[in-house]
Amino acid sequence: MKFRFKQVLFLFSCIALITAGLTGCFSPWTDTGNITINVGSGSQPAGRHFFITDEELSGFEHIITLRGPGGTITKTLNRGETSVSINVMPGKWTVDVRAIGDRTEEFDEFNDFYNEQKTPLFPARMLRALAIEQDVEVKAGATANVPLMMTKATSVESRPQLVYVLEQAYYYYGEEIILLNGNIEMSDGTNPSPIFIGFSSIEMELINNITFMADKDVAIKRGAYNFDDLIKVSIYSTLTLGKPGMTGTITIDGSKDKSEGEITYAYPLIRVEDGNLIINNGIILTNNNSENGGAVYLNATEEYRTTFTMNGGYITNNEAYVNGGGVYATGPVVFGMSGNAEISGNSANFAGAGVFITDGVQLEMNGGIIRNNTITSTDSRGGGGVYVSGLYAGVRDSINTKLHMEGTAVISDNSVVRYGGGVYIESGGILNVDGGTISNNSASDLDGCGGGVYVDDSGIFYMNGGVIKSNYAEFRGSGLYIKDGYFYKEGGGIIYGANEGGNTNLIGKESNYNAICYEHESDGIPEIIGRNRTVPANEDLAIYTMNDTSWTD
Repeated sequence: MKFRFKQVLFLFSCIALITAGLTGCFSPWTDTGNITINVGSGSQPAGRHFFITDEELSGFEHIITLRGPGGTITKTLNRGETSVSINVMPGKWTVDVRAIGDRTEEFDEFNDFYNEQKTPLFPARMLRALAIEQDVEVKAGATANVPLMMTKATSVESRPQLVYVLEQAYYYYGEEIILLNGNIEMSDGTNPSPIFIGFSSIEMELINNITFMADKDVAIKRGAYNFDDLIKVSIYSTLTLGKPGMTGTITIDGSKDKSEGEITYAYPLIRVEDGNLIINNGIILTNNNSENGGAVYLNATEEYRTTFTMNGGYITNNEAYVNGGGVYATGPVVFGMSGNAEISGNSANFAGAGVFITDGVQLEMNGGIIRNNTITSTDSRGGGGVYVSGLYAGVRDSINTKLHMEGTAVISDNSVVRYGGGVYIESGGILNVDGGTISNNSASDLDGCGGGVYVDDSGIFYMNGGVIKSNYAEFRGSGLYIKDGYFYKEGGGIIYGANEGGNTNLIGKESNYNAICYEHESDGIPEIIGRNRTVPANEDLAIYTMNDTSWTD
């Protein structure tokens, strides 16, 4: 009995030593780090009303969410608490903080207009501020401090709530993040005013920076018989749709297929005049029809400049009765596409099924894709992907309209009846290709020309890189058709005919598989540049010869 007791004691001693050793090996003090979060400690611009004050923050409850190598961690700071330290695994963590507080404003006057029952417009407790998607790198045994600048935020789930929040933003000249927590049904024809971002009077010069985001899938939808713009961004103001890391999607829906009160002619989903629009991932602009600009209409005066930055999102399934099925832009507008931004499945009756730009617009594509847009009318001009017009106020101007492609930009699978399946350039407009791809576009009519690119009426095409391939034109110029325009080959880049690399199909005036077809009014005779075939240079055009791998004079 005594012997057995000693054995058991020895066994427990060994287990204790092993456990102590393992605990030492995996001690949280040596193999983990800490994140210390200080709510509201970020620097805030003096004299501006963009941010929640420290006094306001002290009265809120804060919900903190961390996402990183150890999964998701949630902590709550009670009223009056301003900081917390959380033990985490080493690596990159993302911090999301939301402030929840009481809503004490009076809404009587507002409710008289929007709410006959005068029930509370907002719940008693709701989102008041947030700071989202701040990344921090945590090292073992170290503490990472995260100062957070909390921005005003409000959760809305109805049009009256949204209108009220925007009115308050105008009053404070400030920044507001609006979390859409339900579908927003825009009013019918009895009260069809747009959602205004900014102010309609130049004299007021109000600066608003408004962001829409969502944690779930929501929609802003056009009501029956509402033909007005859904959203209008005016002078000095910025609307940002979506934020990095947003978990929901926001669909802005024009309801062009409504069975009751079907809309046959409406205004764009978003109109920007001397303001700024930013679209990020998780945004869909769809199902609308308009005279010009099926989804987005951009306009700028000479004094101010409009910008449109498309970092992600979709503009899809929209129609233009005339020009710009997806986007129409005029005036000194700067329009940029990057990342996985996509303009697809749109249509127009005359020009620019995907995008129409004129009057000095600069479209910079260093990424993104314009695809599957169509023009089916036999009375159309063309430009299935992009139409570039150098006109300014109806005449040629020194402020050139330009499409610039580089990087991973793609224009593909667009189709037209007549001219310019991918891109149409005219009236001094410029296409500058330094990279990217123009492919699988088509011009299908019996006189269809320029499957990839069509250059007309003093349009200018500079090619320094990129690839034009696998496009098709029923008549001539599957890759490129030049009619009274200019083509300058300044560096790299390849233009193929209908079959990528199929150079044996490029020779012969009557072949609709040719890479390039050139027609000029001075002689009226179209010529084709094919494999090892030199076309005499015209004084108005730089002509080059294409071989299997490169271009030469």
